[in-house]
Amino acid sequence: MFFKKFFKVGKNVKWILLELFVVFVGVYMAFIFQQYSENQKLEQEKEKILISLKAELDDFRSSFPVFANYMENQIQEWDSLFSIQEVGDFYSWRYLEPQ
Repeated sequence: MFFKKFFKVGKNVKWILLELFVVFVGVYMAFIFQQYSENQKLEQEKEKILISLKAELDDFRSSFPVFANYMENQIQEWDSLFSIQEVGDFYSWRYLEPQ
């Protein structure tokens, strides 16, 4: 008799279970939408990084021949100084080591 009363599902309990089901579905949908939004943000950030990398690589590709010609001229100058047993100025800048 005690168990019949304890496990008897009344009309109010059915509505409470339905309301809990709706709440759980709503929270689950909110998590899904949040995850979708985060994925979109990550994709946009990835796209910005790839565009920036492409621009840097294009800049490097276009300026590389200029660097190569400069270094070739420097090597010829250093080799000519070496042949007469002199040492030239290898770099015109100074590196300050962090303390």
